[in-house]
Parts: sequence; C-alpha cells; structure tokens
Amino acid sequence: MTATTAGTVGLTRALAEFLSDTAYDDLPPAVVDESYRATLDWFGSALAGALEPPARIAQRVVQAFGAGDESTVLGVGRGSAPAAALANGVASHILELDDVHKGSTLHAAAPVISAALAVAEREHASGRALALAIALGYDASLRIGEAVNPSHYRYWHPTGTAATFGAAAAAASILRLTSSQMLDALGTAGTQAAGLWEFNADGAMSKHLHPGKAAFNGVLAADLARLGFTGAAAWSVEPLCTSSSSRMCDATPFARAAAGADPRPAPKTVDSSPAPRPPATRCAMRAGDSSAPASADPSQSSVAR
Repeated sequence: MTATTAGTVGLTRALAEFLSDTAYDDLPPAVVDESYRATLDWFGSALAGALEPPARIAQRVVQAFGAGDESTVLGVGRGSAPAAALANGVASHILELDDVHKGSTLHAAAPVISAALAVAEREHASGRALALAIALGYDASLRIGEAVNPSHYRYWHPTGTAATFGAAAAAASILRLTSSQMLDALGTAGTQAAGLWEFNADGAMSKHLHPGKAAFNGVLAADLARLGFTGAAAWSVEPLCTSSSSRMCDATPFARAAAGADPRPAPKTVDSSPAPRPPATRCAMRAGDSSAPASADPSQSSVAR
C-alpha cells in the first residue's frame, strides 16, 4: 500500500465513521427542516416526472424484475426497494425541477431521496431516521462532489458518480450499519459510480438513468454490506478519475490530502479551461450559511455534533 493509498483509506474511514456515528439528535434544527423541505421538493419532481416516457419505460423494466411489495414505485404501484429506487430516481430527474448544488454540480435529491425513501419504507423506519439518512446522503454527495471538481465535471455527470456515494450513505444509515459496514457500502458504491456526458450529443435518456442507477447502486451497496460483502477502502480518487486524466486527478483535494500535501491547489496545477469551479461552501444542507470553507474533515460537516 502506497502512502497516498494509506492516506486515502484514512480519509474514507473517517467519513464512514462520521456517517455511521451521527444521530438524529446531532442534527441542527435547520438541517432537519432542510431534509423535510428537500423531500417535499423531490416529491413534486418525482410525481410529475413519473408520467413522462422515460419514467414509464423504467417502470415497465423494474416491474419485470419480479413481484415485490417492499416500496412504492411512483405511478405504477409497488416493487422491491432497489427497483423503486431505480424507477423513482429516473422519474425525479426528468423535468429538471429537482434541486441542484453549485459547488458539487450535482442534483442530490434524485439519487439520495429515492434510495433513502425506498429503504425506509421497506424497513418501516421512522421519519426521524429518514430525515437523518437524507441529511447524511446529501452531506456525503456534496462533500465528494466538491472534492473532485472542477476537473471531474468535464467528463462525468456528478449526479451519477458522486451522488452514488450519497445514496449508499443514506441507505446504510437507514439500515444502521456499523462504521466498518458503512466503509464497505461506500467502497461498493464507488466501484459502480458512472455517468458520462455523451447524452448531450443527441439528447438521449441516459441523463435520467444516472440518478436512478445511482439510487439503485446505493441500495444494493448497503444491502450487500449489511450481509458482509466487502468493498474497497480506498475509493476517494481512483473511481472518479480516468487513467488518461491522472494529472487532473492528482490535483483533487482528496488526493493532495492523502499524500500529505496542502489540499489547496497550487496555481500551476489549476486547469485554465472553462470548467465550473466550486465555491467555498461546505454543504447545501447547511441552512443560510455558504461562507464556510469546504473541508474533507467530517468533523467539520454541516451536520457535525
């Protein structure tokens, strides 16, 4: 194990411990309110989107997965939790009315809430458990999205990549996974993270699939981890980069911190092309405060104790 890999494992383990250790009572009231607001907003997008052709196709496909009565598949009835997460994730991102976070350039609600709600319904979880899972799912998604941007956004759709981790964190929170299981769930999420921008060339439905698949992958990762399926511990950098973009990947805050270097980019390593640069914000779930600098330290999270 290289020094960089060892450092990355330390960062990801710290994040896993934070996600598994945080309780509902640790959440500031404003964050709880934001969780509920985000859920209501998600329902508006998902219910309307469930009537659109891409959603109808996804609904037909998940119904063919087999009979299930675990969770609600908006627009058609019920199905397994992973199936519901997939179909509802697709539906909630069709009309482009779902929330967006500028720093991470991703839509967290579609993958995170689709996964959290499906698992919460299956597990008969409380509203408090759901609110906590959504807050943690947002926090993980946006933290990772900010860490890999701006270079990541040039090739990948962060709603399909970075938000896969958030969906896994949300599902794992509902399942009350231990920190070790949470680390496994995040590792399995990382190996599934995907989402190319190529749909822009011809307007393909692939964009709608990204959050649905991220939600599905998150539920799958958490369910596997609960039963002892292990995942890679060092997923912070490599799964979100390509072999041809190692220069940009080496410039991410996660990679620099893992190598023991100053996480702030040096001027020489900043890409000058017009890719979006994230502002210095911690998390969209931090109500009314966008002045705090982003941090890879989970103890500095918007939902920290």
